Amino acid sequence: MTVLQAVVLGAIQGITEFLPISSSGHLIIVPELLGWEPQGITFDLIIHLATLLAVILAMRTEIMWLWEGWRKRDRVRVQLIGKLSVATIPALLVGFFLHDWLGGFRGVETVAISLIVWGALLGLADRFSAMMRGQVKDLGRVQWWQAILIGIIQIFSFIPGTSRSGSTMTAALFSGLDRVAAARFSFLLAIPITAAAGAAALLDVAQNGLDITLLPMLSGFVSAFIFGLLAIRLLLIVVRNASFVWFALYRIALGIFLLFYL
Repeated sequence: MTVLQAVVLGAIQGITEFLPISSSGHLIIVPELLGWEPQGITFDLIIHLATLLAVILAMRTEIMWLWEGWRKRDRVRVQLIGKLSVATIPALLVGFFLHDWLGGFRGVETVAISLIVWGALLGLADRFSAMMRGQVKDLGRVQWWQAILIGIIQIFSFIPGTSRSGSTMTAALFSGLDRVAAARFSFLLAIPITAAAGAAALLDVAQNGLDITLLPMLSGFVSAFIFGLLAIRLLLIVVRNASFVWFALYRIALGIFLLFYL
């Protein structure tokens, strides 16, 4: 892997991990279009660690708020930690037991169909949320059933083209969270899931050794970290002032392009 490839793929991971447009899908599409070899497990580990650091930094206020609530045994914040934990369990179980089997769904056609289907669902969820009254704007008001639903829907993100952030935000919008709360809940939920993915990649690296040289590794890390931060801030600006519809349209257009031209 060259430094240029590492920077490009790191940027793609950073941007698409947090925008609802599918990081796994884009990391399959771009090498396919450019004729690059698939990135190795070491690079996967590096960019996951970079995006983990980015979301922790971006959500540090919320994390400290939860930590203070835990220390003070504040019921609302302790329960929110519990809800985030429960929402994480389905994806952890599926990732642990079905990871190898799900690895077979990595074709461009699968990515295209997932982009279209989940793009349409995201657009519908956004419209549905905009028409709802009494939306949940405060994360402390998220109900247990909403957290469980979001966690179950997150399972679909193992299929390339679906998007972890896209599936969780779609479920959050349909369940009654407003756009900003849906994005913030999804970002907090990204922390344990991304950490688990990084741990799995680290175990693989420990067993099989490094498959990338130092300079591309560092370049990919820095690129993923910077673009991850930018993507989180961009999304929070967009959802405060616009909607998810533009992301939905992008997904559908890209999926149609892939079906007809690849």
